Amino acid sequence: MKKLLRIAILGALPFTTFAQTEKGQGIWTGRVAVAHTSFKQEVTPYRLFNRSTESSLSLDRGIFFKDNWLTGMGVNVGWNTARQGYDARQLDPTESDVLGIGATGFIRRYWGKEKWRVFLGGGLSFGYSISKYVSPTTVGGNTFTMNPISQVGANYFVTDRIGLEASTMSTSFPFQFSGLNIGLVVLTGGNKDNPVETYEAPQTAKGRWLLGGGFGFTTSKPAANQTNVDDERVSSFTISPSVGWFVKKNLVMGLAIPVESRWATNGTYTLLGFSPYLKKYFSDNRLRPFVGGGLSYLLVRNQPKGADSYTSSSMVVSGYAGLAYLLGNRFIVDASLAAATLVRNYYPERLGIRSSTINVSASLQPNFTITYVFR
Repeated sequence: MKKLLRIAILGALPFTTFAQTEKGQGIWTGRVAVAHTSFKQEVTPYRLFNRSTESSLSLDRGIFFKDNWLTGMGVNVGWNTARQGYDARQLDPTESDVLGIGATGFIRRYWGKEKWRVFLGGGLSFGYSISKYVSPTTVGGNTFTMNPISQVGANYFVTDRIGLEASTMSTSFPFQFSGLNIGLVVLTGGNKDNPVETYEAPQTAKGRWLLGGGFGFTTSKPAANQTNVDDERVSSFTISPSVGWFVKKNLVMGLAIPVESRWATNGTYTLLGFSPYLKKYFSDNRLRPFVGGGLSYLLVRNQPKGADSYTSSSMVVSGYAGLAYLLGNRFIVDASLAAATLVRNYYPERLGIRSSTINVSASLQPNFTITYVFR
């Protein structure tokens, strides 16, 4: 299957010669994200609250100082803050603040030809963090770290300006690589006179249909005799089919229906959602940007063991932008690079709960989705 997929990818792309790793070329990649969550519940005679904000920024820059040799550095900053307690002056809230900064210097050696490259690299990473916790006494501290790093990865250059990168990193010797990061890199410098490939895509023609979605099943049970751990099995099943229709060239209207069910000895949880969306593609290239948005309504049924069941709901407003690659004549690969989401949760009045979440993010290490196109 992997061999057939590779053949399909290679057959869908022209083998124009690019000099992405020549001297003077450069790469950029990065990520920024902000998430804020607010939770309130009436607990007579007080109001319980919990507010948290998580933010992060990372940026990497590299320059090819000679053919196939790149040197670069990365910086990252993260700040997390949380506050919880009761809306009553005589009760002190619990607070936490964590600020972290880091930097990485590295050098890489590339091998390959045409649009494919593999690389090995190494360098040093530095990190410094400051933390403070108030509950109600104040504690905290700071931490400094320095570690050697080793990098292994591969690139596929979709154009002379956009590349796909898969890499992993180790901070120990002997090497212990874990996890795989997949993202995009933006190339700068070099030859800017390469022609843009035009492509009359059948995937985004008026009247075409899209089919996508996913499903999963998990089940887990803790080992016996663990302290402070419920000895019970928890199982869950999720499925989220989606369908779309191109109402005109490059403009698709669709609907996703997420379904989830979780069950354990302490109760059950069931979710059903309806998520209409609208997405617009631009340009006539295989690689093309898109913007989209949607409105979701989620209905949740909770049945705790030994307690009254209740139904809650959520309204979700979302907007996003990214890049899509038209693979062959039947597939569209979407990479969402920026997104904003507002979630408002509604609970029965007797519970006295008010909850909302705001998420804003932009990243060159996005999630990828693949949809199938048919007539």
